[in-house]
Amino acid sequence: MARENQGLQIALIIFVILTIVLGVTTFIFFKQGEDAEARARQSEEAARQKDDLARNVLEENSRLKSLMGFADTLRIDEVSDEVNKDLSTYAANFRGEPRGYRQALAYLFQTIQDRAVELDVAKVEIQELKDTIPTLELAKAKQVAQHEQMAQSKHEELAAEQAKYRTERSRITSDAAEVKDVLKQAREQAAQNVQQVNRKLEDTNKRVQSLVRVVKDQADKLEVFHSGSFEVPDGEIRWVNQRNRTVWINRGRADALPRQTTFAVYPGDATALGQNVKKASIEVTQILGDSLAEARIIDDSSTDPIMPGDKIHTPVWTPGERRRFALAGFLDATGDGRDDLQLIKDLITANGGVIDAVSDAEGQREGQVTVNTRYLVLGERPDEKGKAGAIAGFTRMVGDAERLGIQTIPLGQLLEMMGWQNRAPVERMGEGASAPRLGPREGEGAPRSSGSNVSEIFRPRTPPRGIGGAY
Repeated sequence: MARENQGLQIALIIFVILTIVLGVTTFIFFKQGEDAEARARQSEEAARQKDDLARNVLEENSRLKSLMGFADTLRIDEVSDEVNKDLSTYAANFRGEPRGYRQALAYLFQTIQDRAVELDVAKVEIQELKDTIPTLELAKAKQVAQHEQMAQSKHEELAAEQAKYRTERSRITSDAAEVKDVLKQAREQAAQNVQQVNRKLEDTNKRVQSLVRVVKDQADKLEVFHSGSFEVPDGEIRWVNQRNRTVWINRGRADALPRQTTFAVYPGDATALGQNVKKASIEVTQILGDSLAEARIIDDSSTDPIMPGDKIHTPVWTPGERRRFALAGFLDATGDGRDDLQLIKDLITANGGVIDAVSDAEGQREGQVTVNTRYLVLGERPDEKGKAGAIAGFTRMVGDAERLGIQTIPLGQLLEMMGWQNRAPVERMGEGASAPRLGPREGEGAPRSSGSNVSEIFRPRTPPRGIGGAY
């Protein structure tokens, strides 16, 4: 029983709680409904006010568009574009702010007022000009009369000038015809000349090409020819006989060595002859074989005698070839103040050299300098007091040597390199003699005798023993 009451109590409590919750929920929903209805009424009132405001705005926009002259159907952006177009068209010079119709109308009104004032001023000026027109017309009539008179005079002058022009034109036409004929002949002659020049040019080009080939060949020869140097010996001493004053050298018939060739002798240990002092001189007297020749001692030193192995050199001969020379200037080899051109030529040819060209002390020139010329031997340069053309001849010879790359050497250096010495200077007699007259001769017509101390230069040569001979 107690349990049944307890369940009933629980059920009653649950019912009461549910009743309370339902009542509270009903009250809350009812309250929210009243609030929502009030808000709805407020929203409807606000919407109505906004509709009235929008309606008023639309009416005002329509009236504003009508006042501005625009259609009611245009949108605001279209109206704005039309306003900008109107301002650009009718008030382009208006720069005021803000830019609107009222400001533009005020600007245009002011502009019209200004133009009206200017128009009034212009009207006054026009009236003044109209008043001056009769005076101007009278002055113009006088000027027209003067100009007509001047025009008549100019017309007459023009007619005279035209007549002169026609006459001159006829003369010029005649001259032009003559000039045309002359020009035609000149052109024909020029064409012929051009053809001749072209033919000559072709011939010249052919000759130039040929000369270029010749120059190249000569340059190659010159390079080979100039490869020789004073630093390199031409041979050496093989054996020495001081008692007979003779030596043997390692050059002979196979080297085309000529007799009477003079050599300078240098120490055997010399590595560069141009840096050493000559110790002696020898002269070839006979050819003994292909690589052997005998030579006599011309001069030497007792303190530094010639020894086997000493080197020999001469500028006028190279084994297997003959050196070629050109001579220029005043060539005094003996020191007597006279030109020894013939002596120098004889010395070079006697030693196997060849004379290509000579320009003597008087400017006379013989022969021609070529690329095969090895040395240009220079004497003293002619002075201003010499004969006309001497300096010019000397200068031309030097210029040719420089152009062809020919080595130039002084006369003294040539004689030193050849080993030549003036052991028996000749005393010249007659005009310009530098020595006194010799003493009285022995008997007129009688032969002169000499002692036994005769220089070997003047002793008669006898055929030596052995192969070959000097004569």
